[in-house]
Amino acid sequence: MVDLTRNAQGKVSARLLDLVPGRSGQVYRDWLTKRGEDFRAGVQVATMDPFQG
Repeated sequence: MVDLTRNAQGKVSARLLDLVPGRSGQVYRDWLTKRGEDFRAGVQVATMDPFQG
C-alpha cells in the first residue's frame, strides 16, 4: 500500500504504508477496515494495480 499524497510544492513522494500479501479487492478492503475510521476519512482515492501477475 502506497501513499501518493502531494507535498506543499505539489510533488508526489510515494510513501510505503504496508506490504500485504494477496492482490484482491477483499485483501484491500480488509486492510482499510483495520486502519480504522479516522484513517479512512483521510483517504480521497483508493485504487488497485490492475496487473494480476
